[in-house]
Amino acid sequence: MAFVRLGVLDGERMHYRPLQPEPLLLAVPEDHPLAKLPAVPLRCLAGVPIILFPYGQEPLLYRYLVTDVLGRARVAPSIAFEATTLESACSAVAAHLGVAFVGESLARIFAIPGVAYRPFAAPPPMSKLGVAWRQDATSNTVRWFLEILEELAAEGRNGNGHRTPA
Repeated sequence: MAFVRLGVLDGERMHYRPLQPEPLLLAVPEDHPLAKLPAVPLRCLAGVPIILFPYGQEPLLYRYLVTDVLGRARVAPSIAFEATTLESACSAVAAHLGVAFVGESLARIFAIPGVAYRPFAAPPPMSKLGVAWRQDATSNTVRWFLEILEELAAEGRNGNGHRTPA
């Protein structure tokens, strides 16, 4: 089992269950002009160097950001750097190599000196967090884990941050 964003490529061998969508934020150097905006319109990314995960590592995320998010905003991406981890992407942002897309939940735990996180103007690009597992994984443990995840995701959607006794 693995937590993934946006789904799986091999639907014949893998199951995927979306859990909860979350808005993407823009990681920018803290002294960048975009860091001063309360919300960043996607069109403002025109000509701005962007840091992405490599296509070979995250093809669904790459396609979503380049085609669906930037393409629909009519922004030709200026990909300056490909980072293989979120840590390296945020470090590249801090080094003024570009800006990066970061899930809201990850931005809350990644306090990188020199990096500011800004929301996008409405409607923000969304990321779908989910869980993937092999189709041949049919154990009770997998089933129970999925039931717990679904319960937690439902609580999150309902704004209930705590579990109630059974």
